[in-house]
Amino acid sequence: MLTAYGNNRTLLVKEGTPVKKGQAIAEAPADAAGDAFIRFEVREDGKAVDPLIYLPRRH
Repeated sequence: MLTAYGNNRTLLVKEGTPVKKGQAIAEAPADAAGDAFIRFEVREDGKAVDPLIYLPRRH
């Protein structure tokens, strides 16, 4: 299993680095409308899977 991050201006973690809840992983550039986002994927055996099954539920 691995995670992948895209659409970022600056990646703040290196491959193989464990990350903790709340830790900054990247800086996102803003688009023309001022919106910023980072693409995040969880992959198993090279295939993207739903990351929500690995994340805690929001209350």
